[in-house]
Amino acid sequence: MGWGAIPAEILVEIQGSGMALEHKIGEVSINTNLLRVDMQKITEKFTTGGHIMELQRELKTLKRQMALMTTTMMATERRAKDAEGWFRRIKQKLRALQLQYILLYPAKLKVVAQVKAHFFDTLSEVWEWLEVQGEAIPSQAGRNPKKSWGTGGREGTHYWVVNKDGSQVNLLGQCVTVHKDGTLQLSARMTCENVPEGNMTTKAEGKDMGELGTTSDVVPDTLMDSKVGGGV
Repeated sequence: MGWGAIPAEILVEIQGSGMALEHKIGEVSINTNLLRVDMQKITEKFTTGGHIMELQRELKTLKRQMALMTTTMMATERRAKDAEGWFRRIKQKLRALQLQYILLYPAKLKVVAQVKAHFFDTLSEVWEWLEVQGEAIPSQAGRNPKKSWGTGGREGTHYWVVNKDGSQVNLLGQCVTVHKDGTLQLSARMTCENVPEGNMTTKAEGKDMGELGTTSDVVPDTLMDSKVGGGV
């Protein structure tokens, strides 16, 4: 029997967390072992316990739902119809978690507030989107806190710098400000605040990140505003 509204490929993956849901046409194939998130790595970077706990609760609930599906599903029309609803709700929840994960993990990219809830399958797509928009963050942050890049942008726009090394995305924990002349200034120690209303604002204190590609121990202490779609 057909699976109706279930897409031929449901594969949602959050790069770096190992979270995935896979469905194959004609049968239900769910690997709950892939549904996991390395909470230790996240909590090493962030002390925003409320956000972490909420994300962890959502993931546990989702995993229970998936496990229930695999144990109760039978080859009947009713079960198949129920499965469509399950997958639809799971996919919606994964999309919401994906966006939240992007907000939390790759260092609260302010630009997420500008994409108006655009859904990225992987974090690498965030980079691709930035490049297409002409506001790509330099992949090499360097060691000079006053180094600038002419990559365009609007005055007063704050970004968190991330480093992409192949498929690996690491938080460098340094802040970039877009100046009036279009250059981006990297600051090793900077407080991101007073950005235009509606943008995501964070407070953090960066440290010397050492060699390129290493993760930082910077700990953002406040997520003041995380409205999606606020824009500049």
